[in-house]
Amino acid sequence: MSFHCIELRRVLVATAVVVFGCLGAESRAHATLGGDVASVADNQAHLGGTRTVRKLASGERHELTLPSGLVVHEYVSPSGAVYAVTWTGPRMPDLRELLGPYFVQLSAGASKGGHHHMSLTRSDLVVRSAGHRGSFAGRAWVPSLLPPGVKVDASLD
Repeated sequence: MSFHCIELRRVLVATAVVVFGCLGAESRAHATLGGDVASVADNQAHLGGTRTVRKLASGERHELTLPSGLVVHEYVSPSGAVYAVTWTGPRMPDLRELLGPYFVQLSAGASKGGHHHMSLTRSDLVVRSAGHRGSFAGRAWVPSLLPPGVKVDASLD
């Protein structure tokens, strides 16, 4: 067997262990994506970050700055639903925490686009993530919860 096949097999096994371990772990998610503004406060308390809120035409953007340097934006619609989450920082966030019940869809169907890219497009969940050691960024949103007029590429920064 070639070195590349052995390396690919090792990566696939390690990925499967992580995914299935997360699925079997006790649920700590506070249902942020798709949740309400109270779930943002739960995340702030659970993740140990500081929070600032900015009013937007499409609701509010709650910025959580974590001790690790990770910055998470949670977008809350005027109706009170968290319709999107973005992250940037030196490591990946706890996606079980941020995606809540949507995490199962991600773990079951995300495709890898190279070593450092992850993508999922479903009718009611879209996730894009990329990064490398020390620099990660991503976004996840629920299309059915987007407020009228919100364009994801222009609105989630």
